[in-house]
Amino acid sequence: LLFWVGSFWREDTDLEATKIEPESKVVARAIYARLFIATFAAGALIAFWPAYASYLEQPLTAPLVHLATPEVTGWQKAAAPITNWQPHYLRPRARIHQTYEKNGHSVGLFIGYYSNQTEDVKLISSLNALTVTEENNWATIRQIKATFPHGNQPISVHESLLRGPEGRLLVWDWFWVEGHNTANAITTKLIHARSRLAGHGDNAAVVILFARTGDRDQAAEAALLEFSQDALPAIEQSLNNASLK
Repeated sequence: LLFWVGSFWREDTDLEATKIEPESKVVARAIYARLFIATFAAGALIAFWPAYASYLEQPLTAPLVHLATPEVTGWQKAAAPITNWQPHYLRPRARIHQTYEKNGHSVGLFIGYYSNQTEDVKLISSLNALTVTEENNWATIRQIKATFPHGNQPISVHESLLRGPEGRLLVWDWFWVEGHNTANAITTKLIHARSRLAGHGDNAAVVILFARTGDRDQAAEAALLEFSQDALPAIEQSLNNASLK
């Protein structure tokens, strides 16, 4: 009798085992399949990345760059610069360093234009800066983020205060790439990579405005704001036409 009763439990256990075993195999196969796909994807990424990175670093064939100095309505080009300071941007394919005057105010404009970029010659680089430690004449003593209005899309800039032998300069700088204005280096790199993959080239520039300032920055800020409003359309036109010459 005991053997007969026990047979019911044994049959149920065997039945459960029969049901569970196929489900376990299905789950195991699904796990193995996912692991295979993940391993294959990781391997493909590892294999693809060096070629992709190499492609992004290859020089592009670009036409001769001629960057026209912007004509800014209401502002006159000055014969002499307002300062001997120059931003430390290495080997741009074209550059502008011009001072403008209006109603007793003076504003400097620097544009460093880069195209056909390589690992050694590029806009976004640790070697490019407003000032460098090796040059003891000028130093950046303050830098903050700021914005100025431009239609419906305000432009973000770095606002820096420089100190040197000629006094102090208030400086606004940002990047131009593919028609976009931004102060973010990562955003600039992403637009740059997208542009190259689309076959549009790698044209980009740094735009820098600067004015003398004393103990208070309000007058210099007002001059930079007025100039930026008047000059930005001409600056963007010059940049957009630069690679077409």
